[in-house]
Amino acid sequence: MATTDPLTGCLNRSQLADILNSQIQMRERYERVSSLILLDLDYFKLINDQWGHLAGDKVLKEMTLRLRKRLRESDQLFRIGGEEFMIVLPETSQQEGNLLAHQLLTSISARPFLEDIKVTASASIAEVSKGETWSVWLNRADQALYEAKSQGRNQVISAAGQLEPDSQGLGEPMPPVTS
Repeated sequence: MATTDPLTGCLNRSQLADILNSQIQMRERYERVSSLILLDLDYFKLINDQWGHLAGDKVLKEMTLRLRKRLRESDQLFRIGGEEFMIVLPETSQQEGNLLAHQLLTSISARPFLEDIKVTASASIAEVSKGETWSVWLNRADQALYEAKSQGRNQVISAAGQLEPDSQGLGEPMPPVTS
């Protein structure tokens, strides 16, 4: 109970720092890539308002099942807020994660929930950069998710790479590492 969300069975925030730090250690020590997806249901409050909280809970449970069907055993699914989820993808580049995020959004919007509730989601993808802390990594993903929401929702935005000083001391985004 202390590590999982009782409604969806997803991991909860109590595990977040440890899991992200272990992925960062794999990046630092062995040059292994790792990405995370933040996924947030669009206009979820309207579902609760129009169909009630019980229907909202059923949508969250069904959405969790749809997500799990597309994930590997090594991927870790978190519920980090009311209708916000995070997926940690070991051994996954930003490009590969971007493809998965699009597939997840399609699986959410492809058919209605509870017969007639149409749902879409917005998502972001961020690959961990060398020397980055988990909070910086998560913040980059969060900024990209905010951008997806502000640009009309129901889309995936890739997070910019961490800024690294160049030879003139100016910051330029680091390109994502691909494998």
